[in-house]
Amino acid sequence: MVKKFIIILIIALFLSTTNYNKVSNKINKSVSRNKIEYNYIEQKEKVIGSIFIEKIKVNNNLYDIKNPYNNVDKNVTILYKDNNTIVLAAHSGTEKVSYFKNLNKLKANDEVIVNINNKIDRYIVEDIWEEEKNGTINFKKEEKEQLILTTCSPDNKKRQLVVSCTKKEP
Repeated sequence: MVKKFIIILIIALFLSTTNYNKVSNKINKSVSRNKIEYNYIEQKEKVIGSIFIEKIKVNNNLYDIKNPYNNVDKNVTILYKDNNTIVLAAHSGTEKVSYFKNLNKLKANDEVIVNINNKIDRYIVEDIWEEEKNGTINFKKEEKEQLILTTCSPDNKKRQLVVSCTKKEP
């Protein structure tokens, strides 16, 4: 069942990414247990990829770091990206844009899928911690490709939750 869902997800991600180049629509996705439903909405800027976390029902578009839609008040936001590291942030809480509201429910070995520019990478949660919210995120730069997710702590708005993931080996 899980393998079938992952195959459907990969096909859907591929098809939706190719459609982004053909239509000027933003795809807001809502995830149910066995399918992804697409709701097409007017879009002015190009989507470069998506993030999918099945366990906490996250399935959101990603925009280029210089794009006005790459904004924490609108979407999951790319804070930093280089060849080895991607840092993503989103709001927690109860607002419509609280895409990481359940980030604290992730545990070690949970999977996060990121598709950027038609390259699908799977990451495994390695470590989760909280630190003071002061405009920086402290994490160890790894040799492996890594993904860092962050949001406000659900228990203390002066702290931030940080989830460190490493790329899953094929």
